[in-house]
Amino acid sequence: MANNRITEPDLEQVLDGLPLNSINSIAEFFDVSPVNAARMIGIPRATYFRIKEEDRKLSVQYSDRIASILKIILVAKENFESEDDVTRLWFLMPHPTLDNKKPIDCLETEIGRRLVERALLGKLQPSVASHRASHSEELEEPPRRLKVFLCHGSEDKGLIRKLYESLMEVGMDPWLDEKNLTPGIEWEPTIRAAVRNSDVVLVCLSKQSASKTGFVQKEIVIALDAAEERPEGAVFIIPVLLEECQLPSRLAKWQSVRLYETEGYAKLVWGLQKIMND
Repeated sequence: MANNRITEPDLEQVLDGLPLNSINSIAEFFDVSPVNAARMIGIPRATYFRIKEEDRKLSVQYSDRIASILKIILVAKENFESEDDVTRLWFLMPHPTLDNKKPIDCLETEIGRRLVERALLGKLQPSVASHRASHSEELEEPPRRLKVFLCHGSEDKGLIRKLYESLMEVGMDPWLDEKNLTPGIEWEPTIRAAVRNSDVVLVCLSKQSASKTGFVQKEIVIALDAAEERPEGAVFIIPVLLEECQLPSRLAKWQSVRLYETEGYAKLVWGLQKIMND
């Protein structure tokens, strides 16, 4: 099979929703039908044909999965520098770092895709990558994790814990007071240092936390002070609305993310990944 040209969609394309035929690049690479490629992405057969019949774009969730898989394929092609038949073979062989599962069987879930990408960036199987034997014993440096400070009110702690775990799962390095603060330590200088050392601050707001005074407002002030030290145009503060609520005027100049919307989390993750890649 000849090499087919694969490109990774950009953030704007994903957020706008990819066309259904964007699945074709994955289908051609793995030499399967578009329906089977859609199933690999997690799109049920009935949903695939309904989207095709209605001639509409894919959701951000499905578009994000396609972009992730295309990125993995591109990483594989770069690693092996071979024909697609050779590169594809790697995905069809059990891999020790994946509990001896085939990489192709791990692509449906977000965690599985990250593990496959790490396997590619780590030690390659010598049976497939013999042409790179001189490097097969070397582990590449793991990708840098984006440091994300979670500014929030105590009343939203349950939602923030879930957000913390979700960000951990996609390879971010979130900072949460109850996870990172040492008991007995003076909190304010520690918070200031954590904010300054972060790549981005998520100011998480609900109706109650947006209107109350106290700890969350002090954290916002600390974040605003740190934002002044960043280069002009750099993305540092992202307001995250946990529910429909009024955004405080001092945060209004930054584009917010409505986490409560169906595709809110996918938009947030894509925004964070863009910051990490810029």
